[in-house]
Formats: sequence, structure tokens, C-alpha cells
Amino acid sequence: MASKSKSVLISVVVLRLLTLGLLAASIVLLYLDKFTVSGDTKISFKDVIAYRYVIATGIIGFLYALVQIPFAVYHASKGKRLIRNRCLPE
Repeated sequence: MASKSKSVLISVVVLRLLTLGLLAASIVLLYLDKFTVSGDTKISFKDVIAYRYVIATGIIGFLYALVQIPFAVYHASKGKRLIRNRCLPE
């Protein structure tokens, strides 16, 4: 392990898992959120276009974190990157 200590690598994995959980929670909360405006009109995320973009961004972030977790676990366990200087960010 060149310049990074084991605790830093483990914290990267933990933070990625935390990110995954928080993104999942935010997607569920936005999907289930309904509010009432004056006149007993109920509005959900389907009625506001900005909600759709926020949920789409949350889903993209969730998928990105899901893809990055195996690479972070491998990096933490082996101490080296899977593919060096090819397609993964440093």
C-alpha cells in the first residue's frame, strides 16, 4: 500500500455504502411524498416536473454508487486498483 493507509481505504468503502443508503432513502421519500395545497388538492412527484428530474438524478447517483462499491472493496482489500491508468479514476 503505497501512500494510503488501510483506514482511509476502509472509510472510502463505508462512505460509498452510506451514499448508497442515503440515495435510496431520498428516492423513496421523494416517491412517497404527497402534499396538499389550498382547496384539498393533492400533489405528488408526478405532478411537478422538477421532482422527476430530482428522482432521475437520484437513480443515476444510486446506480453509479452501486457500480463503484465493488471497485472500492477490491481496492481496500488488495491495496491496489483493479485496472491502473486505463478507465478508472484515480
